[in-house]
Amino acid sequence: MLQQKRTGSNIFLGSLKGRATRLCRAESSAGPFLTRRPSTEEPHAPSLTFPTSTTMDLPWYPQIAVDTAAGTVTGVGGGPYYNLVARHSGRCVDVSDNSAADGAVVLQWDCGTGLNQQWRLSDAGGGYVQVIAEHSGKCMDVSGASTADGADVNQYRCNGGTNQQWLLQDQGNGYYHLVARHSGKCLDVKDGSTANGTRLIQWPCGTGGNQQFQKRNA
Repeated sequence: MLQQKRTGSNIFLGSLKGRATRLCRAESSAGPFLTRRPSTEEPHAPSLTFPTSTTMDLPWYPQIAVDTAAGTVTGVGGGPYYNLVARHSGRCVDVSDNSAADGAVVLQWDCGTGLNQQWRLSDAGGGYVQVIAEHSGKCMDVSGASTADGADVNQYRCNGGTNQQWLLQDQGNGYYHLVARHSGKCLDVKDGSTANGTRLIQWPCGTGGNQQFQKRNA
């Protein structure tokens, strides 16, 4: 169950992991309502949608705030977020089909404004970070904690595994290798392809632009 804290007309719901799918309902003198508008303090506040009459869908945030006076629901905390842009193709690291599912494929795609192309770097100790997708709150993960060349990179719920921890090694001109802690191998756009939809894998680190990524403010 979510813990909630009330401050005046604001209700703060803590630690939402994955997509929020529970309806938050409030009452005012005019009757029940549930609406949302972006907060000026949260430039990346996500869109709230209502798949059914009893559920809501909100991309992941560490907390949400429900303002019962204003009738708003907003994402709170998190960020900053970055696009990770492959040097060889100019395309962004992307979670396929905007999926929030465990095991969803990480690939490259034309850069856009989707939250599935925006990533937060969270300290994992020893210079390593977790790379967390904004839309799902899940971590960039080497599938099955494999150490093999060519192992797939997906998203998966964050669990502290070293296959979800990445070292950013400066390659100059604003580009970085992302090196998996468990294997010492680099995040790599498979076969150096520039095509949309090309999977990301791990591969022994080299000098190729398909292993170099730029952090751009999202």
